[in-house]
Amino acid sequence: MGDGECRMRGGRLSNRLIDRLVIALLAVGFVAYASTRPTFRLRVDMPSEFLAAPASWPPERRAAEKKVARAYWYCVVTAIQPKYSFGDPLPLNPPAEFKIITPDLAEGATDPNTRLGYWHRLQQIWYLASTWKKEQMWNFQWLTDPVKSGVRRLHNHVERLVGT
Repeated sequence: MGDGECRMRGGRLSNRLIDRLVIALLAVGFVAYASTRPTFRLRVDMPSEFLAAPASWPPERRAAEKKVARAYWYCVVTAIQPKYSFGDPLPLNPPAEFKIITPDLAEGATDPNTRLGYWHRLQQIWYLASTWKKEQMWNFQWLTDPVKSGVRRLHNHVERLVGT
């Protein structure tokens, strides 16, 4: 009888170990699931709609304008995207970060009217699906600031429902 009791305890012990492993795996799975979020990021390659050069322009002028457009698009990806996310409205006037400083661009590339023109083009294509790509990214914000994250998600959800 003594041996039977030992086996019974050993069986219970191994069941408890398996239970603990299952619980630990479920907890890790939950954290991994809760920490990945679909995130929309601007495409690195400039959308053709962003270029402000009509096909009727001579090839040299069109190529020069394409360089200007690429410089502004690089600015959008590096300086504007961190400040404004997918779905956020862009301000009417370009923020100070929306500027290019490249000496090898055509004359007038940094002109205020050129800058404003590309800002308006950005506003036109900001909501187009072709401008964005969806990625799954790690996001531990829900662990560090659950109230702020919850309020933001609720606000975004309500906005989607209301359609504003």
